[in-house]
Amino acid sequence: RRASRAAQKTEEVAGRVTEEVAGYVFHELRNDTNASVGVLECIVEAVEAGTATLPAELRQMVLDSRVHARHAMQVINNILDFSKIKAGAFELKEEPFELRSIVDETVAMVRHLLHSKPEVVLNVDAPRDLRLRGSPFHLQQVLLNLLSNACKCTAKGTISLTIEEGAADDEPRALTFRVADTGPGVPPSQASLIFQEWHSD
Repeated sequence: RRASRAAQKTEEVAGRVTEEVAGYVFHELRNDTNASVGVLECIVEAVEAGTATLPAELRQMVLDSRVHARHAMQVINNILDFSKIKAGAFELKEEPFELRSIVDETVAMVRHLLHSKPEVVLNVDAPRDLRLRGSPFHLQQVLLNLLSNACKCTAKGTISLTIEEGAADDEPRALTFRVADTGPGVPPSQASLIFQEWHSD
């Protein structure tokens, strides 16, 4: 019994140390990422103000990098909220946002995955001027995961993101998100694994 208690105590201490070290590491990552966001913001502001010029392709790369850096900041902040989740005190933040803006940012984040795949076309069919209330970060994270997988698994053909609105008289009004690609798909033998955590072929 004493050995069992000692082992449990050791495990608890190890868990606390691991959380403290992880917290320190992610705080440092947040500082560096925040600095990167600031630098990219300054470059974009200078280009938009006309005090600096960039070739069109390089300007797009800077804009895409800013989107990636902002998303990385959100991921880090979510990880730092882990202690709140464990304590049952985490609250999902809802805010108004424009759907198309989130979609366009997500597409920008996966664009680099298709640079080496000229035979793949990414099509987007999503409503414009549609404002929602919810968690734009978590919606973007889901879309990013789905589109990233589609980009990685599709060698040629098309990838499509389609968002359809439900009937106007539905309350609350439903939205259907659909990502499809012409990749090889999931073998029937692995179909049962697709919803398992951390699984990737």
